[in-house]
Amino acid sequence: MSRHGSYAVDGGFPTKRWAMVSEVDIWQSARLMVAQFGEGAFARAEERAAALKANGDIDGWATWVRIAAAILELQSDSPPRSKS
Repeated sequence: MSRHGSYAVDGGFPTKRWAMVSEVDIWQSARLMVAQFGEGAFARAEERAAALKANGDIDGWATWVRIAAAILELQSDSPPRSKS
């Protein structure tokens, strides 16, 4: 099980459509969020994910969970994860 912000994801995201948003798009969105909101970027992404989930948009929720996870990585002090 991986942890993305306050969301636990067991074995992947809840729908197949999440894969339609590329990793490049996720990281670009995360960088834009950090540029616009600074330290508040992760909280904004979590709020967006929660609102989408509350409205039943599971695909949107899954995308924003991925963006939030990328924001955490961008803002962490540790080196980036390996993609091997």
